[in-house]
Amino acid sequence: MTDAPGGPATPFATRRAAAARALRTDRSLAVVVVAAAVGLVARVVWVVEAARPPRGLRDPVVYVEYAQTIADGKGMIDPFSNQPTAYYPPGYPWFLGTIEWICSHTPLPDDLPLVAGLVQAVLGALSVGLVGLLGRRLHSPVAGAVAAVVVAVMPNLVLHSATLLAETLTIALLLGLLVALVPPVGAEPWPAGTTRSRLIAAGVLMGLVLLVRPVAAGVLVAVVACWLLGGLGWRRTLAWTGVLIGLAALCVAPWTVRNAVRMDAFIPLSTNTGDNLCIGHAPGATGAFRLLEECEKTRPRGLLDGPAAEVADDKENTERGLRGWREGWRNEPGLTARRFEATIGRDDDALRAVQSYDLDPWMDDGLESTLSRASNASWFLVGLVGLVGLVRLAWSREGGRLLVPLTVLAVLAAPLVTFGDPRFKVPIVPLMALAAAIAVTPRRTRAVRPADSDPVAEPAVSDASSAASTISAR
Repeated sequence: MTDAPGGPATPFATRRAAAARALRTDRSLAVVVVAAAVGLVARVVWVVEAARPPRGLRDPVVYVEYAQTIADGKGMIDPFSNQPTAYYPPGYPWFLGTIEWICSHTPLPDDLPLVAGLVQAVLGALSVGLVGLLGRRLHSPVAGAVAAVVVAVMPNLVLHSATLLAETLTIALLLGLLVALVPPVGAEPWPAGTTRSRLIAAGVLMGLVLLVRPVAAGVLVAVVACWLLGGLGWRRTLAWTGVLIGLAALCVAPWTVRNAVRMDAFIPLSTNTGDNLCIGHAPGATGAFRLLEECEKTRPRGLLDGPAAEVADDKENTERGLRGWREGWRNEPGLTARRFEATIGRDDDALRAVQSYDLDPWMDDGLESTLSRASNASWFLVGLVGLVGLVRLAWSREGGRLLVPLTVLAVLAAPLVTFGDPRFKVPIVPLMALAAAIAVTPRRTRAVRPADSDPVAEPAVSDASSAASTISAR
């Protein structure tokens, strides 16, 4: 194949031709593409219908305030004290701030909820494709296709596209991280098939995940454990871990330096750890989100209001939370169970979020009830079957396949330590859908390319091209 008559084919043209050939001959890959398209349409339709300016004092309103100050070139400014803040992780505010800036300087409509929702709809469709690729690599093409279809139409994932919350962005980054780490079909198996370029991409994505959702740091532990269990060896595991941590630190460093300069304190990511621990462990804690009198004792601070007060609040509430844990350790098993229940018990949280948590009840009661039932029923089914798939993946004791159950545990660990909320488990819903697909589909083995050099130095092989070559060789 050539780009022009008589000319040699470029790598891009070769890959494009291979991808087109794979789509024509590999039905499961075509299903993933169609599922991504269906997921995009569903999300766009919902965003056009549901995107509205948020109200009240919940996270979406604060994110909008941050986005406006970021777009104005002031950075993250607290809307109440009008001073620099690091209360929330910076990733999602800067994501919205970038969209706000683009809206202000281009012909795009000056409607942050609508434009951000449309961007998130695209990210949702990308996530459908990513979970499909992950399923193909970890289990079989059929599993990837089934997982993509489920993620495309999972009600709460579609509904979250219209919320000004970080879940949709977190899902895309987390799935991107896992796809970067898992070698494509036709390459050497985990972990040897992880190329240098994939390791670098994983490090950058790990840093972006931390900027958006710092509590997902446990995913790094899951990755390291899988490398060791996959037979990588301690020396190479330490080297690869150093690359991941180093690149992630480079992504986080500018924000940490900003905090040192503008907040006059060492704040790697955010100052809400103290509030989360206090809400989870202070007297009166229920396992779910609840404003506790014990956690509000430091407010207001009068003249100290601003960065100094924010840092002091974080420190004092961290101490209160840890003290509550020490003194009430007998209650921890029950509280942990209630945190778990509050996190996984429902999957219709986006319905409240798009209605500003009952402050803007624009939805018809019948539609809301139908969407709520559909969201919870689909989650119950996916969660139940997905649990079987997680056991199947764990039972295989293969490092790459263990990535899914260990990542699920890593993401769920944070609310079990602080407090539970249904939205905290949203990032693992696509992984549960993948596990459910693996539970109901047979595994398919693929031929492995022999290694003749250091695999980290080898170029990555795309699923499309490897699938096409496998098919043509049969």
